[in-house]
Amino acid sequence: MEIHGMVANGVNVVAMEKNGAFFAMTCAWATQIDYDRLIMCIGGQSDTGKAMEAGDIIGFSALSDKQEDIGNSIGSKHSKNIDKRSLAPFEKIGQAYVVGGAVNELVDKVIDIAH
Repeated sequence: MEIHGMVANGVNVVAMEKNGAFFAMTCAWATQIDYDRLIMCIGGQSDTGKAMEAGDIIGFSALSDKQEDIGNSIGSKHSKNIDKRSLAPFEKIGQAYVVGGAVNELVDKVIDIAH
């Protein structure tokens, strides 16, 4: 099969606070695999992905097409270099941070990480 162009995916933001540090990243590939489970593909260069462990509580925000600037801003910088809370209207829900105004905002627990 030959692909002639881009595959359309939404852009999502994954955010968490851990050991006093705030992490956020964009995630272009995520899908629901069960009633209450998501699977995501996270790049190995991500500070957020490197910090994430099974048992962590994360916020997952499916951005709207009007939030493209937020996705670009969060995705183009590393969490260790900038406080990404300044890049989006983050809201805290329980232990997790989500982007206000996103199409969908979820609080999730990391069950497993496969490399």
